[in-house]
Amino acid sequence: MNIYWNPIVPAMNDFRRITSLHRQGDVLTVNGEALDFAQLGAGAALPAEAIEGGLFFGMIERDEAGVLSLTLNLPHAARPDFFPEPVLDAPEGAIDVPPFALPQDQAEGAQ
Repeated sequence: MNIYWNPIVPAMNDFRRITSLHRQGDVLTVNGEALDFAQLGAGAALPAEAIEGGLFFGMIERDEAGVLSLTLNLPHAARPDFFPEPVLDAPEGAIDVPPFALPQDQAEGAQ
């Protein structure tokens, strides 16, 4: 499984942040919600819109070799350090989610 990140600038009251991510086979658990991609066959694709919650971006695809690739939205501002590397060949078990921090000016305005 390959996991790519799509950094976005969120509307402050309209986004779900990924707080936990876990992989077990073809099951990816995001924020405690298990999503089973076992039925997605080789060469098949599923649009992100088919999954509720707005956490996925683009297409969820399984290549001919059986490798699943997907992109998750991250509520990060458009700074170079907020473009984390993808998780290629994701291991079984818990997966580190890149940390989220509000830009300094937004954090001060939220107080």
